[in-house]
Amino acid sequence: MKRTKTGGRAANTPNKVNGQAKELIRSVVDAEIARIPALLDKLKPKDRLDVVIKLMSFVVPKQTKIEIDIEEKRFTPLIINIQAPPEPLKLNLYEDIKN
Repeated sequence: MKRTKTGGRAANTPNKVNGQAKELIRSVVDAEIARIPALLDKLKPKDRLDVVIKLMSFVVPKQTKIEIDIEEKRFTPLIINIQAPPEPLKLNLYEDIKN
């Protein structure tokens, strides 16, 4: 049974508060990005490296470790013996027809 909507936003209408909050955060981040090089220059080399490493996670995708567990027991060896073909069957069609 489908419910009827009795109030609130219409279907597929974006949430204004979320949009406004995102825009505010975006403007703050945009302003701070311009200051990052000057702030990094003031840090000690170790601290600067720590900050750069933390910022990398926003730019470079994280790599995941993939492990493959191969058990030798799971595989059955396939042995193929190649031999010379047997002697061809010799038929004397004329004699077969006579008999």
